[in-house]
Amino acid sequence: EPLNLLDFIGVAESTGVIIDVGYFVLEQVCEMLKLIRQRVPDFHKKISVNLSIRQLADTKLVDTFEAICKKHNVPTHQIIFEVTESVMAENINLLTSVIHALKTAGFGVAIDDFGTGQSNLSYISQLPIDELKIDKSFIDKINTEKGEYPIVDTVISMAKAMKLKVVAEGVETITQANYLRSKSCDLIQGYYFYKPMPHDEWLKLVTDDS
Repeated sequence: EPLNLLDFIGVAESTGVIIDVGYFVLEQVCEMLKLIRQRVPDFHKKISVNLSIRQLADTKLVDTFEAICKKHNVPTHQIIFEVTESVMAENINLLTSVIHALKTAGFGVAIDDFGTGQSNLSYISQLPIDELKIDKSFIDKINTEKGEYPIVDTVISMAKAMKLKVVAEGVETITQANYLRSKSCDLIQGYYFYKPMPHDEWLKLVTDDS
């Protein structure tokens, strides 16, 4: 029976293969950005790539990421690396070092699944991150535009107070999208807009929309 994505990631992390998978993913992202720029030379949108805790321990991580971007002539500022809040809580010292190195290289950094971990807010306020992403479990609770959703509201307010972009993930209904817009959420993503799609369809979408 074939592995689903979560099973595959779990096996890749437990065996250490996730490090090579991560490099492969960034290669593919840079290839796509290169193709887009051939059609839309001034394309400036950013693409997010997830990082696992096993990758953070790779001493060649940032140098290799820089080399991949340079090979494809992709500006590092077009790539945002996402680290889950649970990973942050596991090894804050390692994460702090890697985030600073990524930012020095010009990459963006986002904290993913925010609200589900146990990270120390004082650490977050000191890290050079760019985005907080509200976990889908909180977005799922939004079922009316007139309701009260204090966790969502608090994360949005906190992110803005720290001058970070706030991203809502897992948005599946117009009600959720409208509520988040009313709270001035910076970015909204989820199946309400698009589901995962083949490479060619995505390429046509982003080039037509540019």
